[in-house]
Amino acid sequence: MVFEEQLFTESECQFIISLSKSITSTPFDDSFDVNTGKVYYSDESFKKSYNVSMVINNEKSGWIFKRLLKWFSEKTNTPLKDGITLSVGLLHSYTVGDCFEKHIDINDKFINRRYNIGIQLNNDYEGGDYNYWIGNEIYSFSKVPGTAILYSVDLLHEITEITEGNRISFVTHVGKELIKTKSLL
Repeated sequence: MVFEEQLFTESECQFIISLSKSITSTPFDDSFDVNTGKVYYSDESFKKSYNVSMVINNEKSGWIFKRLLKWFSEKTNTPLKDGITLSVGLLHSYTVGDCFEKHIDINDKFINRRYNIGIQLNNDYEGGDYNYWIGNEIYSFSKVPGTAILYSVDLLHEITEITEGNRISFVTHVGKELIKTKSLL
């Protein structure tokens, strides 16, 4: 299951980018360097590096989360618990040399994740292709600013190395705690 749709305007994307200027980078796992605001992880089999800022769902940003959750519901027909909302998102900023090698997003640290939702916020960079695989076929998400993407966390994907400029995206997740479970009765 992969969805992609133009959901935000360029001016809305610029506003979302501006949120990173009003917040400080916030650690979200052990690979976060508080001195540089950058996520680093590298071993022989896996490499990722990028800057990250946390965006909390509040009066400035709430419209972003509402639009993404509405779109998620429309596309997946997944029943959600009453009164739920997405509470946090991350602004990912990749600079020259940064990448996020092939991976899936369900693992020991993120066992409750079910879906990834993202927004492509700019396209004034080179490299930084957002590739994904279905079987042996490789596909790429659009680089058009405002494009929203949605996929299951078990989808193999990557961000290729940035060779020029700065790639910026917004990412949030739908976890099992938001999904309504079917009653056995």
